[in-house]
Amino acid sequence: MEAFIEEYLSPDKVLITVAVLATAALFLVSVLAGVTIRRRARDAMDRCRYRPRKHLMVGAEKYCFQLLNDLFGQRFYVIPGVALSSLLSHKVGLQDRRAAYGFIKNKTVDFVLCNQRTLRPVCAVKLEDEKAKPDKTPGASPEDMEKFFKSARIPFVYIENPAKLTRTRVIDEFSRVIYETSTMKPLPRGRRKKTAEDTPATYKTRQKKSKDPDDSPRKASSSKSRATSASSELASKPHKSTTTPSKPTTPAYEDYEDDLSDEELEKYFE
Repeated sequence: MEAFIEEYLSPDKVLITVAVLATAALFLVSVLAGVTIRRRARDAMDRCRYRPRKHLMVGAEKYCFQLLNDLFGQRFYVIPGVALSSLLSHKVGLQDRRAAYGFIKNKTVDFVLCNQRTLRPVCAVKLEDEKAKPDKTPGASPEDMEKFFKSARIPFVYIENPAKLTRTRVIDEFSRVIYETSTMKPLPRGRRKKTAEDTPATYKTRQKKSKDPDDSPRKASSSKSRATSASSELASKPHKSTTTPSKPTTPAYEDYEDDLSDEELEKYFE
């Protein structure tokens, strides 16, 4: 009996037992604390009451919204308070997508003009807020937002002193920004072709096959037979002109041709 007591009351086993009991107690306390916090938050939520606001927008924001609706409401939807992440996609090419999303996260513009048929964004509008303190985080300033929208080829209009905005000034600002955007080069379409730097193993294998001496006679004979058959087919068929009419050069604003062409813009803002 004494040996049994001495074995189980040794200092090492006592410390291990105390550590296990303390860990279990800490786990139980954390679980109980979490349950208690959630219960208190639920009780506080049940006690809260709300009432509707009298106005969705006030002051200069309301005035600009009404002015934009009067000017463009027949053709576009004017949507207030849109997040940049809803307008711009950060999944572009091989860039760092997490960093690109971080720059537009929790950033908003005051108004967005959308095509009524497709809901495609046509233009973004940001109003100057004189009362708010300047936000120095990357992506929050109007200059940074302008860079983001220029990279996406979406016109971005920043309106200073919106309380004194006039119809003429709105038309001038929109015309200038849309014209500047239309002169930019269009965005590349489709996926970028992979190069030797992107897939070195595949590229080297393809290069090795092209330099294989055993395959070169076979490729030469097959290409010669294809050329002979093609020439015989051309000789048997009547000659037709293969010239195709050259396509007119599309403007850089072609991504928005469903919304407004350059001619329509000029007529629309006259």
